[in-house]
Amino acid sequence: MSTVNPTHIIAEHRAQLVHAHAHSLTSVGATMNLECLCGGFATAGPYSVDEMYALHAAHVVSKLTDAGYSIVETERYERLQRGANELGRRLGRQLQDVLTLTGAHNLIDEDGDGDWMGVWERLGELVEKGQQYEAARRIEAATTTEEVRAVIAEFLPAAAAEGEKP
Repeated sequence: MSTVNPTHIIAEHRAQLVHAHAHSLTSVGATMNLECLCGGFATAGPYSVDEMYALHAAHVVSKLTDAGYSIVETERYERLQRGANELGRRLGRQLQDVLTLTGAHNLIDEDGDGDWMGVWERLGELVEKGQQYEAARRIEAATTTEEVRAVIAEFLPAAAAEGEKP
């Protein structure tokens, strides 16, 4: 199999429609032909646009096959590449959200390198503070001892277990 990326092969073999003027003793007019940018393919003759593109597609498939790829492999590669790009985009957005939430931009360079462990530790501190705030808010809102115990058991299971010991 070639070391050339199949996407590059496809890009090198893009098609373009060109006007071809026909001059003969019986007809004068303009027709369209399809040429490949590689210079190794052009249609000539009375083809519909769909037929010209189908012929060009066969040309591109032959170039991929010559490089050792099959259409199934190429489609799979492109699908995997799109998936990887989407995952990378989503991960990048989530990491940016974490940086924004923690305010730890000073720990990470513009290229994304830096002290990510420090960022995650800061996020853990914020989560802990959020849980403490939520526990305090729910204890304050509790109207019975059982409700207070339920909140303590949810947020501080070790403390709740100690309170049950005789």
